[in-house]
Amino acid sequence: MIRWKYSTRWILVCCFMLLVGSMILYTGYLNSVFYSSQERTPMITNETDQAVAAHITHYADFPCPAQGRILRSVGNYYSEELDKYLFHAGVDYAEPEGTMIRATHGGIVIFSGADHILGQKVTLECGEGWQVTYGGLINLRVQVGETVETHDALGQVGLYTTGEWESDQPHLHYEVWQGDSVLGAIH
Repeated sequence: MIRWKYSTRWILVCCFMLLVGSMILYTGYLNSVFYSSQERTPMITNETDQAVAAHITHYADFPCPAQGRILRSVGNYYSEELDKYLFHAGVDYAEPEGTMIRATHGGIVIFSGADHILGQKVTLECGEGWQVTYGGLINLRVQVGETVETHDALGQVGLYTTGEWESDQPHLHYEVWQGDSVLGAIH
């Protein structure tokens, strides 16, 4: 009889833990849906954020690299193919295939080649923690280790498909990073 009492208690404890765990997961899911569907404005809440905001004044050194319309901006989006929310770390600009892409800021090429998500890409280290990535390119004009000046040719826009987003039109993927923070593009 005592044995049955202990097993009943363990079953109740396990059911309670399962219920609490499910509630935590469901709350997290609701928050991700809620926050990914809204436009959020950044709030400066502490000294670290204020320091990052001070660096944003230098963001004007990274102008819009393309003239095309924006297909997708920085932020969360829902992927129907994967049936979940994903984070898009750049801005995609619709551009005709073959459009020459030029550096928006000088720097040292730290990556130039194939990427399984962005097709051919070029990443520049621009100093002071700034990195810029140009994806969706073909006919790359630079190699790792080269110094690139503002307006130097990097490559041409090509048509590519990715695991992240199937697109039926050529576009440039453009990312600007300050340390661990990705920033949207100036339009």
